[in-house]
Amino acid sequence: MVHMGGSKHLKRFAAPGVWPIPVKRYTWAIKPLPGPHRMDLCIPLGMVLRDILKLGETLREVKFILNSGYIKIDGVVRGEYKFPVGIMDVISIPKLDKHYRIVPSSKGMKLIEIPPEEADKKIVKVTTKKIIKGGKTQLGTNDGRSILLDAGQEIKRGDSLLIKIPNQEIIEHLPIAEGNIAIFYRGKNAGTVGEIVEVSDLVKISHDGQIYSGLKDYIMVVGRDKPLIKVNGA
Repeated sequence: MVHMGGSKHLKRFAAPGVWPIPVKRYTWAIKPLPGPHRMDLCIPLGMVLRDILKLGETLREVKFILNSGYIKIDGVVRGEYKFPVGIMDVISIPKLDKHYRIVPSSKGMKLIEIPPEEADKKIVKVTTKKIIKGGKTQLGTNDGRSILLDAGQEIKRGDSLLIKIPNQEIIEHLPIAEGNIAIFYRGKNAGTVGEIVEVSDLVKISHDGQIYSGLKDYIMVVGRDKPLIKVNGA
């Protein structure tokens, strides 16, 4: 879980640069609650609805929408306007039959519309792995999930998982391996999607004939010969 102490308020000029919001329209930004994503890798749900999707002109209108149970995040109804949504989270509006995914880009986080058949799927990155009571293996993911592995499943820290949401059923295991497709979700290459061509201390990805390098912690595997879900605006 993310810890964010100090002031409960946040001025827009001090907001993380990855937030795709206008700085000059309002003085204050919504400060996200502590939650499954780091502050620099998330954006408050209220700002997504008001500033990006334009579902309400005021925070009061956005709160009404949320209190009415119209918004789902990863298949779960969320009513808190400060709830932090982050990379690969799925925002669904069932009444409009609209679904969106937050993805990384060179200019920060952005929202892309996805087809309904992808609304119950999500890719997560394994960030921790430990043995718990009873000898079972527990994985922790970049979005704060805890997933128990069945016997015989060999999944490493840094690998990715395609899961069903909200029940967290593992559909496919995507290891960091040459030939697989990955996306940079942090760092200067954020948003770049390509084939993994080398895995060492750094991971090298080929995109449009160029090679991009980055830390393992900065990439997320999203497919084998192609992305399993939509991860950019194309």
